[in-house]
Amino acid sequence: MEREGFIAADPRGLMQFLKERRIRQGFTQWDVAEAVGTQQSAIHDWDRGAGITLENTMIYASALGFRVALIPFSYEGDAEDELA
Repeated sequence: MEREGFIAADPRGLMQFLKERRIRQGFTQWDVAEAVGTQQSAIHDWDRGAGITLENTMIYASALGFRVALIPFSYEGDAEDELA
């Protein structure tokens, strides 16, 4: 089952979201680790926001049934710009 509908600018916030979804779906860290071919300790790290990479995020999300899409983004504004 594929799920859609989340956007996260904060990588730690995204990993927290995935952790909460993992728990809600009844998966343990061990379950996800086995599904993605890594150690439980890696999933523990990801759950607490350590070792976050784009690849890890995509792997974790996919293991939970999320379809992952990347949207290229570049910002050419001035560092002093503020979002309205």
